[in-house]
Amino acid sequence: MKRKRLTQVFPFLLPIRKWQRKKRFYLEMLIDGNKYAKNKSEALLPNTVFETSSLTVLNIKMLL
Repeated sequence: MKRKRLTQVFPFLLPIRKWQRKKRFYLEMLIDGNKYAKNKSEALLPNTVFETSSLTVLNIKMLL
């Protein structure tokens, strides 16, 4: 018999775990000593950083 994951036995733990992971991510950003942007700039960068020719799922949905 295979072992079950904890969330298979207790499915109510899934949203708690998602919340915990998000909080830990931002806590680590807070204590790592680096400075991050507080808001997103609307201005585009003058140079292209990355460009691809393939269509992503998001772009396909926007075209339809």
